[in-house]
Amino acid sequence: MKKTTKGALAAGTAAVLLMGGAGTLAYWSDTANIGGTSISTGSLALENDNCGGWVLDKGDVVNEAVYTNQLLVPGDSLTRVCSFQIEASGAHLEATLTTPAAVPLTGTLESVSTTESAPVNASYVVADDAAGTTNPIAVPGTITSSHDGKYLVATVTVDFPYGTQTTVNANDTQLKAGTLDAITVSLTQDDNH
Repeated sequence: MKKTTKGALAAGTAAVLLMGGAGTLAYWSDTANIGGTSISTGSLALENDNCGGWVLDKGDVVNEAVYTNQLLVPGDSLTRVCSFQIEASGAHLEATLTTPAAVPLTGTLESVSTTESAPVNASYVVADDAAGTTNPIAVPGTITSSHDGKYLVATVTVDFPYGTQTTVNANDTQLKAGTLDAITVSLTQDDNH
């Protein structure tokens, strides 16, 4: 072999060896651990619900009565007071109270094309007792962890709606029977972070 060929072969082999060694070059490195911790979570619940009966035209001194099976007329209202014990624990916990704006009326109160509904209004008091009489505080609809263990007293009123007149002096909700669906009081955590 010629010296130039041997030299070229030696140079090529050296280049291959150097390139192969490039993959094994080690860089210095280190790691450090950040210690963990134990965690626990709070809770949010409405418990020990206790509801009184429905009251017809509550607050009307002439017409207020315990509702049994009286026939309703447009303009009447039904009111029910319920208490719930609040379980609300956790740092920065805030939750919003809601009830639906209307409740469905099913049965023959339901018309052919749509389901009739009745407007719902609710007010809330937080108190130290289920009756809502010890240290009551009206709340606009927000519960925090400061209310933990106290009682939420919800007063829910359903107004019996006026129907639509189909002819002069006629009302399409006359002589009907039906069911007032259940009303849900919801407590939903706010995203206040």
